Amino acid sequence: MANAKKWLVVKTKSNAEKKVAERLALKELEVYLPLYTTMKQWSDRKKKVQKPLISSTVFVRVKENERAELWNVVGVSGMLYYLGKPAVVRDEEILVLQQMLQEGIYESVELSPTLIEGQEVEIIGGDFKGLRGIVQEGVNAQKVIIALKGMGAQVVFTLKKGAVRLL
Repeated sequence: MANAKKWLVVKTKSNAEKKVAERLALKELEVYLPLYTTMKQWSDRKKKVQKPLISSTVFVRVKENERAELWNVVGVSGMLYYLGKPAVVRDEEILVLQQMLQEGIYESVELSPTLIEGQEVEIIGGDFKGLRGIVQEGVNAQKVIIALKGMGAQVVFTLKKGAVRLL
């Protein structure tokens, strides 16, 4: 499995995530740019906008021998390394991110730079019924953490009221 495809973390120039994702896709690479919807307030109006979940970051699923291609894409500024090797995110972690963001059962999303231990919870409604996560210490059970261990980070979803139960 030395040449199996793995999800790598590609760093982009500031505010270039969408363009980099497009350019990588044009090279026929499997790309995932996690986006979430939020309300943007201007002086005269409000509008729903899609923003990258993790700024300056795009996930790319490539084989080891395809990794060099990433450096030839305009807007790519580097790769995330963890313990001296390219950071690898497991397929299951990408799938959970995709499902949580697609479902829209969150009120807000934030990225936390360190792993925090806390109470385990289970989502009790919607398409994610049965999905388990971790509650961030010191807050109520509405925050569920999805750990991205390969990156040494976690994503915190603030769920709608009544969406989880403590285990």
